[in-house]
Amino acid sequence: TSLPSGVFDWLKSLTYLDVSNNQLTSLPSGVFDSLTSLVSLYIDASLPCYPPIVSGRYLDFTPSSICCATGTYSSTGAEPCSTCATCGTGTYETVACTSTSNRQCDTCATCGTG
Repeated sequence: TSLPSGVFDWLKSLTYLDVSNNQLTSLPSGVFDSLTSLVSLYIDASLPCYPPIVSGRYLDFTPSSICCATGTYSSTGAEPCSTCATCGTGTYETVACTSTSNRQCDTCATCGTG
């Protein structure tokens, strides 16, 4: 279960939000962006991760990491997400980029004859 995008858009003066103890399994990216007065946010540990939240606010949440968008990662589980590395010419991907780890590349080797 998830919250629809824009569900909090009309609550610009909201300072406290508790979305714990529910059946949420995901939160859409940017779901809290319109809550510019938010001071306290409580998110349940049932969520494996949470979307990036505007910094500079005191927030309390239990999930251990943010959910990074496809093509980005956060090795510490904290903001911000970084763009995954690109394997350049003469290299190939040895480990794919995930939301918690960067892509790893290795140099291509050519085989000799025989």
